[in-house]
Formats: sequence, C-alpha cells, structure tokens
Amino acid sequence: MIIKYKKFFCLLVALLLSTAVGCGNNNDSAISQTSAPSSSISSENSNLIEDTASPSTSETTTESSTENEEEKNKVKYPTVKSVIDSIMQEKKAKTLNAKVLWNEYISQTTKDLNFMSETFFIDTVSDNLEKSPYISHKIEDIEIIDDNKAIAKYKVTVSGSNGAEEKIDYTDYFIKEDDNWKILLLGVTSFDNYLSKSESDDIKATNARVYTCISGIQVDFTISNKTQKNYRLGLNESPVIELTTSEGTYTVTYNNMYNIPKSSDFESSCFFKDAIGTVKSLKITNLFEVDDNGAPKDENSDGKTITKKFNSDDIINKSKK
Repeated sequence: MIIKYKKFFCLLVALLLSTAVGCGNNNDSAISQTSAPSSSISSENSNLIEDTASPSTSETTTESSTENEEEKNKVKYPTVKSVIDSIMQEKKAKTLNAKVLWNEYISQTTKDLNFMSETFFIDTVSDNLEKSPYISHKIEDIEIIDDNKAIAKYKVTVSGSNGAEEKIDYTDYFIKEDDNWKILLLGVTSFDNYLSKSESDDIKATNARVYTCISGIQVDFTISNKTQKNYRLGLNESPVIELTTSEGTYTVTYNNMYNIPKSSDFESSCFFKDAIGTVKSLKITNLFEVDDNGAPKDENSDGKTITKKFNSDDIINKSKK
C-alpha cells in the first residue's frame, strides 16, 4: 500500500462509511507486497450467515430494580456476529450516527492508542453516513486470533446511486474487552509516532508513524530533501522499501516512481503484510539524483539508499504494548 499519509485516515475511514464498521483492507495496485508466514488462526464461524437486520424483539420486565441492573450490566456483544448484526440493525432503522458508533462500538483499545481522535472520527463519518443505503449483509467468515482478536469477512448489499443493488466485500477487525467484542479500528493494536528532524543539508528519512496491526505493520514516513538537488525515487528499477523488525525483514516494491524536488518533503505509507515484531529500521532504495527534466545526472549510478533507524528516544507518544 502506498498513499500520502495525510490522506491515510480519510481513505481508511471511507471504508467505514458504507457499512459503519469498515476497519477494512485498502489494497493499492501501486505496490507489490511480499508476505511472511501468517499467525495461527481458528474459525469462529465459517458458514455463510445471511441477515437482513430485522430488529430483534425482547420481553420487558419490571419485576425489580435488581433485574434491571442485571440487564444493564450483561454482556451485550458476546460474539463478533452480534456486533455486526447490531450495527446493521441500527443502520437499517436509521438510528445510527457517528457518535453512537464511537461510544458504543469502537474499542477502548483504539481510543487509548489515540491515533485517531473522536472529533476526527465523528466529523469524517457524519458527513457520509447516509450514503449507500443499507439493504442486507451476509457474514462469510469470522476468524479468531489469540482468543481475543478477530477478523470478520462479509458482504454488504447497498442501494447504489442509480437505485440498483450493489454488493461490497469487507474485512473488519475486532477485539474482546470485558467479554464484549468491539471494533478494533483499522486493526491497529499499537501505535508509535517517531519524530526526528533532518539537521544537515542532505536527503533523509525523518518522521515516521508506525501502526502495528493484526495483519501486518503500517509505516507512514517522510523523506526530507534539504538539498538543492532534485531526486527521483525509482528510475530503471522500481523502488524497494525494506522494513527490519526484531522478527525478520519484510519488503514492498513500488510499481510507480516519484519525484522529490529540491527543498521538499515526500510523504508516503507502506503496509508490510504479515510483518511482526519491534521495528528496527526502514531502508529505501533506488533514489537517484536527476536534472530539472527528470533525467539521471549519472546514468551509471546504482542509486542512493537511505535508512531510517527507529530509536525509542524519538517516540513522542509511547504506545502501551
């Protein structure tokens, strides 16, 4: 995956808008990914389950305040399916709004990590929540990881702009908190913001935001060009970004090439599928000096490689692991 990281949240939250869950995958064809061995996963429910989100009925009781208190404190979402069904019921009944989503369904883990604020979430979702009216959904698979995390795959049928039904595939992430399953937004389990500055007149990888996710590691980074030279990321060969962690080395390959003009910053984001461990370094290859027309200054050059070291002293928001 490669995107400008200032757009990262908007693109991923956009996945949340049609279904009102949407911690979904966003595969960018500009990047080829190499994968490492995946972790062991068991299945909660591998059967197809179709639900048109008809509101469920329940008996009311006024026998005692004790019973009311028990009802209030009971586990509301004992399964991942119960979370999805509840959200869909509210969406169909048009009682769902961004604040309800945040307060009722988003996990405390996501809120504590503070990589997405409540205000940003509500402002972004509120503008688009009513788009693509919901019709029905079908859960295809729910995979349980380490007993308290899950990945759900399902299809949602919505009414398109022309009135025709459209089916959309989604993959969402969940975490169990106090016996209730909640949305683990974007699948992020930890987040660290590394802040460093380029003090010299050089081209370097500086700031980085590292998201450890259920399915891999996302790194947003900045290449800061403090020189009076123009650079191009990739020339005859595609740029390769290499992430080294405590558990191994993972790579992604850009299929596109990018100009980094003099005295400018280039911001990008890479997702390393199945990557695990503590991040150690990020290596960026195939960086070439070019002239004003984009032609290489030295046609025999093998290109420049820059490396970003992840130092704990540079973290400005140490994440709870």
